[in-house]
Amino acid sequence: MNLQQTEIADRLKAGDAAAWQHVCREFAPEVWRFVARRMLGKSAANVADVVQETMFAAARAANSFDPQRGTIWNWLRGIAKNQIALSFRDARRHDILERSANELLQTQGRLAKWLSDTSDLPEDVLGQKETAELVHGVLEKLPEDYSDLLTAKYLDEHSVEQIATARGMTAVSVQSKLARARKAFKEHFQTNQKMP
Repeated sequence: MNLQQTEIADRLKAGDAAAWQHVCREFAPEVWRFVARRMLGKSAANVADVVQETMFAAARAANSFDPQRGTIWNWLRGIAKNQIALSFRDARRHDILERSANELLQTQGRLAKWLSDTSDLPEDVLGQKETAELVHGVLEKLPEDYSDLLTAKYLDEHSVEQIATARGMTAVSVQSKLARARKAFKEHFQTNQKMP
């Protein structure tokens, strides 16, 4: 089936599964070659992930394809470029987190004491750029209320009483929630250390 660009665009906008299957069948091999050439040295699994994310992103944006702005291939290539950039950014972030985790392991238990609430987070540990990135990376993975609470207490250096007043909570409930937030932080932190 050789569909014209405008017909494909109309059918994609209408949510026609056959039109999407046609696009996948016709262009997935080209997308694969395009991604593989730009990700030299990456494993086939990395390439497959980026191709898959490209096709998912294209499927989500299928109704935005406009044949007046270019061909289907140019549209898919643009999406693939974005997915490649995201993949490299994520890989860099993973490398930073892994390097930071290794550095933190050499802090002779100071972070472990903080995680168990037996001491404040050492300023020299928090001051290291990689450590700060790791802490912020872990905070991003926590539920927003935990992240906000830990940020207020340990980064903004607010007292439990100040946090309680600002949030309309009792000091006891703030301490209890802080304990849960530290536990969640510790679990996410340890998961990052185990990343391959």
